[in-house]
Amino acid sequence: MTQDVIKDEIEEKLIAQPVKTTGNVTSDDYGLMLIANDLSTKTIDVEEEARKLLDEVRV
Repeated sequence: MTQDVIKDEIEEKLIAQPVKTTGNVTSDDYGLMLIANDLSTKTIDVEEEARKLLDEVRV
């Protein structure tokens, strides 16, 4: 496996996917850094979430 193959597989699984993570956050001169203890993917029902948002926005 080349680095590009590994990079592509990681991108497919993580980029633009909703995840839930727990861990510790630290801040330094370079910004925030998350030390993750646990990471899990989340499945979102897009239609239900859209209805919830519309209900919240409607006055």
